[in-house]
Parts: sequence; C-alpha cells; structure tokens
Amino acid sequence: MRYLGLILDGRWSFGQHFIQLSPKLINSAAALGRLLPNVGGPETPCRRLYAGVVRSMALYGAPIWVDSFTARNKALLRRSQRVIAVRVMRGYRTVPWTVATLLASDPPWELQAEVLAEVYRFRVEARSSGDCPGLVEVKLTQVLTGHGCFSRYLHRIARREMTPSCHECGAPSDTARNTLIECSACGPQRHSLAAIIGRDLSLLSVINAMIGSERCWKEMVLNCENVMTHKEAAERERENSAAARFAEEDRGEGVFVMDTFSSRHKSRRG
Repeated sequence: MRYLGLILDGRWSFGQHFIQLSPKLINSAAALGRLLPNVGGPETPCRRLYAGVVRSMALYGAPIWVDSFTARNKALLRRSQRVIAVRVMRGYRTVPWTVATLLASDPPWELQAEVLAEVYRFRVEARSSGDCPGLVEVKLTQVLTGHGCFSRYLHRIARREMTPSCHECGAPSDTARNTLIECSACGPQRHSLAAIIGRDLSLLSVINAMIGSERCWKEMVLNCENVMTHKEAAERERENSAAARFAEEDRGEGVFVMDTFSSRHKSRRG
C-alpha cells in the first residue's frame, strides 16, 4: 500500500519501498550527473547542492523506516549514494562507495537517517511536554548567525533600518556580539548567562560551552529567547510609532489641502 510517498507492507520491512525507490534515485543521480562533468562544470558547493536533491529523496520518511532498515535496503541506498557521490568528487565510476562518500563529504545515508529519526523523536517528546523546540531554535539561530533583529543586519541586508547603530545602547554597530557582550539593555540576561557559561561570552567560547554541557546549552537557549523577544518587541514598537507618525502627517497634509481648496473655491465664488 502506498501512503504519503511510502510503500508499506504487512511486515513493515519497507523492502518494496526501497526496490522501487532505488531506480528513481539512480536515474535522478544520473540526470544530475550530466550537469557535473569531471573536467569543468560547477564547483564543489554546487555539486553538493545537487547531491542534496538526491539525498532528500532517499531519506524521505526516514523516522518511519529507519528501525526496520535491513542489509538489502542499505545496499540499495548505498548504490544510489555512490552514483551521485562520484560526480561530486569528480571521480571515475569504478571508485568504491567508501572513498566516494568520504571525498564527497557525504556521510553514509543510513547514518543520516538515524540522525533524522533522533531529531524527530526529540521534537515529539518536546511537544508532548509542552515545549516548542522549533520556536526556540529560531531565536538561537538568529543569535549564532547574526541574521535576526539586529540593526546591522536589518540595515545591510533587509534594508529596514536607516543606520546599523544600536537603538538600546547607541553602539555604532548592533550585532549579535554587541548584544551578548556589550549592550547595556541586555545586562541582566548577560549576567545570568555568564554565571553559567563563564565571563568569556565570545561566540567561539559560547559554542564550545554549549557543546560541552547541556546546562550551558539550555542557558544559552533561554538567553536567546529572552533577548530576541525583547529586541523584536522593541522593533515592533518603533515600527508602530513610525506608522502612527506617518499617518498623522498624512492627515495633516490632507487637512491643509482641503483648507486650501475651500479658500480658493470661496474666492472664486466671491
């Protein structure tokens, strides 16, 4: 039975699913391979992007079938992976699967399937306990990448700020680093974070602390949630104030125009 792109069988072995999936993956990899000659052609980032297309097809539904992954299914998956990996690393068709995937920087798909399954289980458990990991990850991602509610980003990329300066402390450049280390408006959150992670709140030190300790990870997530929520609320307030000011100016101009029109109309009648 086919259901939501997966072929189900009575034993939940997914054997027929991979039997039918393998030719599709190989054909897709071969089609993309025509765009990826060994001599010339796209550079490595583009080649990895094409490989990601085939990988996303192969790992669709991984949290469902990963626990019943058989050796035969694994062999079918590796055969497809080798075809696209060879094109990514510009090798001959005779290159073994292990060498091709290593040089293409594409870990075995069966391992990536297990990672996807673990992420799925984590999200399910978090939602069942009332947490919203997706929303939390957004705030954390904004701070770690610097692409969020920061004046420098909004001025340089999003074109939503006139200057890159910080509205809170007046720093010439409002960045994630300024928010974590310098901005006076984030002082209470900074002290709480430093008490757990340490006084060095540089990006590299924070990331190392998050990787080494679950407590540090949770504290950083909480800090990002509080700080970015405050900054986004302040941005909305500024936008609402600007909109109200522009509306007031428009009404004022409208009244001036109507008064001018009325006075001219009366003078003509007179």
